[in-house]
Parts: sequence; C-alpha cells; structure tokens
Amino acid sequence: MERVDGHIACRGERRGLGVWLLVLGVVLVWGVEEGYGEFTSKNHAKLKAALEEDVRADRDIDGVLSYEEYKVWVEGRRHHRWEKGKFKGKVRGRMSMVLPTGELLITDFADSNMRHDLVRMGWKVEGEVFGHHLSQTTRMVRRRVGRYSGQYLLTSLVLGDGGIGRLLSPEFEVEMGYVEFLLSGGNVPGRVCVNLLHEGKVVRTATGQNDDRLGYVAFDVKAFKGKMVRIEIVDSSRDVWGHLNVDRIVQTEKVRGKRIISEGPKARSLRRGFVETLGGRVAGDIRIGAGGLEVDGKGVKLEEMLLAVIYGGEKKPGSILPHEIRFVNGERWRVRFVGYKDGKVGVESGSLGRREIPMGQVASLEFKPGIEKVGKAGMIYREGGEPIEGKLVWIRDRDIAVDCALGVVPLPRASVTRFVVQDVKGVLRGGGTRRVVDEVGLLDGSVLKGVLKEGGKGLSLQHGTLGVIGLSWESIRYVRRESGAVGWLDGLRVLKQELSGPVSPPPGPRVVRDKGKRALRVVRMMPGTKSRYETGVKSGRAVLRGRVAAVEGARAKVVVKILTGGKAVWSTEIGLGRDERAFSVALPKGEGFTIELSYAGAIAFPSGVDWLDAHVLMMDGNASDE
Repeated sequence: MERVDGHIACRGERRGLGVWLLVLGVVLVWGVEEGYGEFTSKNHAKLKAALEEDVRADRDIDGVLSYEEYKVWVEGRRHHRWEKGKFKGKVRGRMSMVLPTGELLITDFADSNMRHDLVRMGWKVEGEVFGHHLSQTTRMVRRRVGRYSGQYLLTSLVLGDGGIGRLLSPEFEVEMGYVEFLLSGGNVPGRVCVNLLHEGKVVRTATGQNDDRLGYVAFDVKAFKGKMVRIEIVDSSRDVWGHLNVDRIVQTEKVRGKRIISEGPKARSLRRGFVETLGGRVAGDIRIGAGGLEVDGKGVKLEEMLLAVIYGGEKKPGSILPHEIRFVNGERWRVRFVGYKDGKVGVESGSLGRREIPMGQVASLEFKPGIEKVGKAGMIYREGGEPIEGKLVWIRDRDIAVDCALGVVPLPRASVTRFVVQDVKGVLRGGGTRRVVDEVGLLDGSVLKGVLKEGGKGLSLQHGTLGVIGLSWESIRYVRRESGAVGWLDGLRVLKQELSGPVSPPPGPRVVRDKGKRALRVVRMMPGTKSRYETGVKSGRAVLRGRVAAVEGARAKVVVKILTGGKAVWSTEIGLGRDERAFSVALPKGEGFTIELSYAGAIAFPSGVDWLDAHVLMMDGNASDE
C-alpha cells in the first residue's frame, strides 16, 4: 500500500493480519477509501464528473482527481457558493470502494468483529442478531449455505430463528444499474428481507426462499441513478425460517443471477384477515376497492360472503366508549350510560346517537366491559363488595341506586361493574334457535344485528331498533351472514348431548375466544363429548365444513368423528401442538349430524379440540328459518 499523487492505491500485497483486516474493514469512510483498486476519477464516475465540471479541482495537476481533492473541491464550492442553485455544497453520503471488476463495493461483511466494524462504517445496528458472523472455515456453514465471498458471512441464525434485529446502512449514491448481493434464508416478506430505501420508503425488497443455499439477487436501480439510498436488512420473525444470510453487496452493471427485482413491493394493507365465501376460505390483505371489499386484490361481493374477519384498523383515542349494553338477542353496543327512567336506560354513542332502550330488550348493563362471566338476574355487581339483589332505581354521574332489602341504596358509580337484567341461555345448551339475521362487529367493540345490504364503500344495515344505518368498511371488525343457506355451529339447536369421562363428565361444548386470529367463533369440545345437532335443512343437499384444531397446550391426541344416521362419515385424529384440519362433509337430506370425541391413546390434560367457524351450508333445497 502506497500513497500516489494524493490518493491511495492498494496493490493487494499481504502485510500481516492486522493490516489485512484493516484493508478488509475500512470500506465506507469519510477519508480516503482503501480497497482493491485505485480510487480516482479513472474508475469512479462521480470524481470524473467533478473534474470535467471544474478543472481547478485537480490540485496537483496530474490530470486525475483523487477523493481527497474531490472533498476539497466540494468544500470550496460550498464556501464560495458555486452551486448555482443545484449543488448542495457537501459530499452527498459516503462513496463506495471500487473493485478490480469496476463494481462498487457497499460492504462484504469481512470483519470478524462484525458489530464493531458495521458501526465504524456508519451502519445502524439494532437488535441482538446482527453483531455476529458465520465463518467460511466452518464445515457446517459450507455445507449449509455454499460458497460466499471472503471469510465471513452476515447471518441472523447464530441465535436461532428466535433472534431479531435490523441493520441500516449509511446513505450512498446510486451510480450503476444494479445493486446485487448474495441472499438465502426464510421466505417471510416484509419481516425477513433485504430492502432498498429511498427517502425512507422501501422501493425494492427481497426475501429468502426457505432455503439456506446462497443465491444472487439484484435490485434494478436504474431509475434511481444519482439519488441517495440505503440498504436495510431486517429480521423481525421468531418463527421457523425466521432468519436470513447476506453477503457481498455491490453496485454493478452486470448481474450474475436470475433473480432481478425491478419494481417496488406491493403496498401492504394495514389490515389483514380472511373471508369465508360460498366457494371456500380466502385469507390475506384486506383493502377497500372501488367495488367494496378486496382480499389480496380480488373483490368479494356481499352475496357471496358468509363471514369476513378483518384484523387491525385504527382505534382513535377516545373512540372506545366506557360502557356496554348487552341485549338478549346477542347484540352489544359500546355506549355511555346517561340515565334510567320509566323502565328505559338512556345511552349515547357517537355513531348511534342518544337513545332510550326498554329494559325488556336488555340482558345486562356493563359499567366495566370485559367481564364475560354471566351473573344472576336482578343482581348488581361491584368491586370490593358483595353483589346486591334489587331493582334499578336510577343511574347518575356519581352513583347508581338499587331498591333492595335494605331499601334504596345508592352505590358509588366507580365501584359498580355490571347490572344483570335477565338471564340469557347459551345457544349450545340446547335452547338455541336459528334466526335469519346478519351480525356486524365494529372496531369500537359494538355488535349489531339486522339485514345487510351493500352500498358504495360500505354497508347499510336494516336494524330493528335503529332503522337503516350506514357502516363504512373502515369501521368494521367482522361480518357474519345469517340466512336459510347457512347455519353456524355455535347457533345450531342441540338435540341430544352425552358427556362421559374417566373420572367425571367433561364440560359441555362452549364458545371461547380465539387468541390466535384463526377464526371468529370457536366452539371448544372435550373428549367424552357426543352432541347431536339439528341442521334446519328440510330437503336438498347440505355440507358441514370448517376447520378443527387441537386446543392450545394439548397433551393428548383426540379422535374426532362426524356421524349421520349412526354411521361415521368423517373421522380424523387430532394430534398435539398446532395440528389443524379442514373438513367438508356431505349431509343426508333432512337429517342432522352428531359430533363424537374420544381419546386416541393415553389420557392427559389439557385435551380437546376447537371447531373454527364450523357451519352447515345448504347447497340447494329448503331450510327452516325461525
């Protein structure tokens, strides 16, 4: 290595380990670049353009502009205001090292102390996984990822798939047609990927292919020539294949591999979900198109929709009202209680307005929503005290009064949690009936029922109490259609139920909340359950379909059977972990069906299965609507 006419030339000779690591490590620095080739206007377009623009930049008059001369030239232009409205008067980011091939090296992750080296080169390092490396000398590495440049490789696998992190490069100017690199690892778009950022936005992105064998990937960046960009390397997944391997990022005019990415990523929706249609289930990004709801770009019409569940969405501060009124028909409104008079409770809501609801329609008044346990009718429940039985007298800002055995007793409103007006039997306990009514859940927690119609970028709901109200898709959490053509498992009439166990009978089927975002309604059953359901189908073909999965933390395998006419028409064994099966079973005309669960082997707890959005779909014929 020697200094020649104001610039440094690296001849490639080896001068000891320390010097060699220094040569490998110093890639993007403000001073003179050290690399495999001369860093002058002979092989660097930016320096050549500067010399052509102003010959005075060549301070030593050797006909070649070095990087140090370029910096002096830039500073001179800044101080003497020679920019003429175009030049910003500073070196625009760090310039890349020129390789003997003519390519510009952004980084090759060549230093064994990778975290220190990346920070020294101006990279921003976040998380715990990107301060490590894999060595080319490790036999396991060579076998797993194949050949790569240099001695070391950037990887997020060193802490297993559970580690996460992010790398962000300094800005650099796009000077060639492609940014190329070696890549392998998990196929998790948006979460395990290499991105190119321009003005903070992802304009190119690449992910692995669930394979650790390295392959060349190139970003076509011709559209960004002369602009400043950054490289972002992301691993935000802790799942299987939640890792990536990256090496040798360069700017080049000639690519080596077949993976060339010429367009930016598709705009991802902030809302994802799934739609159950007459033809089956579709999951993906949820957007609002010109024709209404779209799933991964495909429009879904209301008449085809059985169920739509949309996750995400904006909940503005203050939009969630503090109270909830639960109705005997299953509706829930998020409201603010404003009074009680003449057997009617006064409520107000930004979307539903101010209304007086007859107590005959009310199941309970929830002063602190979130308590799912059903209480006893005529009881007022409170924090820090026993429940009190009595009749509601008033609801005021500061207190709530009940007429009980002790007379009219006012209670501090802050201590009251709920007042149960009347008992509502669970539909899976044998008392359920099917009603032809649609159900809509809103982001604010409200649940409305009525008849839905599509209109513009939203829906209209014909409601029994509210009349016709408009609902935008942006405010909707889910839609569940009800008609004579579909009956959901959690709403079917239970004709007969048998519960038996090795020690005591298991609990009966019950609706539980799904925490894994797999379904809207989940019916949980335990081994030893045998339940017979009425479908409501008078004649014609019908199918029972949906998905069944092991309960979380299951320790015993379960045999699941669906029977018609006393014979099993579908059977499977549900294992442990995340075992999940889809099913579609034809049902005979005019008959119901039976679900039977038993242990597949050793008895252990917990055990059982979850039925995920299971439903009966009538293909033709008639259905009984109650």
